[in-house]
Amino acid sequence: MGAVFSASASSDLSSMVRQKNAENPVMVYSKTYCPYCAQVKGLFTKLNVPFKLVELDELADGAQVQAALNEVQALFKKLGGGAPAKAAKKAAGAAKKAVGNAKKVASGTTKGGWLGTDSNNIDLDKWYGPDRALYLPGGLLDRSEVPSYLNGSLPGDYGYDPLGLGKDGGLEKYRANELLHARWAMLAAAGAIIPEGLAANGADIKGATWYETGAAMLNGGTLNWFAVPWGIVNNPLPLFAVVAINTALMAAVENYRRTGTGPSGYAPGTGKFDSEIFDSLDNLYPGGPFDPLGLADDPEVFEELKVKEIKNGRLAMVSMLGFFIQAAVTGEGPYANWSKHVAGGARTAPRPSEQVAAAAAAAASSRVWGKPEVHPWDVGVA
Repeated sequence: MGAVFSASASSDLSSMVRQKNAENPVMVYSKTYCPYCAQVKGLFTKLNVPFKLVELDELADGAQVQAALNEVQALFKKLGGGAPAKAAKKAAGAAKKAVGNAKKVASGTTKGGWLGTDSNNIDLDKWYGPDRALYLPGGLLDRSEVPSYLNGSLPGDYGYDPLGLGKDGGLEKYRANELLHARWAMLAAAGAIIPEGLAANGADIKGATWYETGAAMLNGGTLNWFAVPWGIVNNPLPLFAVVAINTALMAAVENYRRTGTGPSGYAPGTGKFDSEIFDSLDNLYPGGPFDPLGLADDPEVFEELKVKEIKNGRLAMVSMLGFFIQAAVTGEGPYANWSKHVAGGARTAPRPSEQVAAAAAAAASSRVWGKPEVHPWDVGVA
């Protein structure tokens, strides 16, 4: 297979790619180390769909063929670690999805990507595969030092696992846990900042600071939902009812996720569907009928969005840790801390407990050293 596309000029390669696509109803351009490519090949094999396979990493001129594929919008572009074959949008069932996507890519209808992004300009080699970016530059980290199980097939894989959590089959489990926590953290970070910011700018939101919400309800109060721009929506439910409803909903959702089954659903543009529509799809990135923004229309754009998701999710997890620490130190929420920082970075005045501790430290210092300790807030220095 190594000499299939041997040619001296990119124009010749483009012509040969077009010829191969014309001669074969289904062409799969893959890379041997890509698990998503393996998923597509396995699916076609299971469906008894004949296809012509070209493993790009086994070609002597694989990089040139990859460039030619970008020019002719070739079928199932699984490049630089690959993109999972998202089925035709709103299709029912994994088989219909894969075949539908083949037709769309062959006709060039998947180009464009999310919000007009041109997938021809996406370089997935930066994020996937053996030549991806690592957590340290070349002079400080040799690629041979990266654990073998971190092969660049996962989004956000920078070769970093100092504790060896991913060895002995742990990689899949920890990646699932990381992604779930990352998604929750992104929701939590938004939920911590937005209500406090709205309340600081005039919205009537009770318990707007994230660590005061439960206390506001525990004291017998109820919450107001400030739905911008429609105004305030009263929530008359007490704390017990809110906890019970949230627990029941979360238990149901987690059970559906664990078992892979659930009730029938409905999505605009698709109509009613059963849980079988998610069979054979990736549990972490299931896709499915609800994709109103077309995030997964172009498989390469989808792969790039996966990297962006995990990077933002990791940042959100660190942010939530910072919110906890800031609340304990300053007694304020993230919006208040941020607004004071951008207003001039003044140090938050010490709380009474801090003043007592400072006074005790000053008295002890005076007894030991014969002079009192001077603190910035004693002389009005910010």
